[in-house]
Amino acid sequence: NKVYGDWLGKNAKKVQTALANATTSAYESISCIKTVMTSAEEAYECEKYDAKIEKLYSLNISQVIATGIYFMIVSTFLINTVVQAALLLLGSIFVEIGKLTPEVLLAFMLYQGQLQEYTLNLFQSYSSLVKSSGAG
Repeated sequence: NKVYGDWLGKNAKKVQTALANATTSAYESISCIKTVMTSAEEAYECEKYDAKIEKLYSLNISQVIATGIYFMIVSTFLINTVVQAALLLLGSIFVEIGKLTPEVLLAFMLYQGQLQEYTLNLFQSYSSLVKSSGAG
């Protein structure tokens, strides 16, 4: 979680910087439109803006891919699969040796599912917080 958070924070800052650069480029071109048109530099200004938008796009794509991989590994594999399988295995062993009844195991698994949902919401909130802090 720490590695992902650090990378996400750095990338969010890069995204904000790229967006600011693209906006600045567009603002400068539009505010000096007469000069741009007089010197016949419309194509150059368009290419310059397009390059900055492409950089922003590639940073956003890498952020989406990293977030997708992170949630695929953490959310789907670790939390949904591994945790539930471990709890079911341990619970079934306890049921076999008589330390737990099947009803209590079922109730625990249901409560664990709710807790898991809240934990995933917390992870998603953390990701959103780190992305928005990149603007600072």
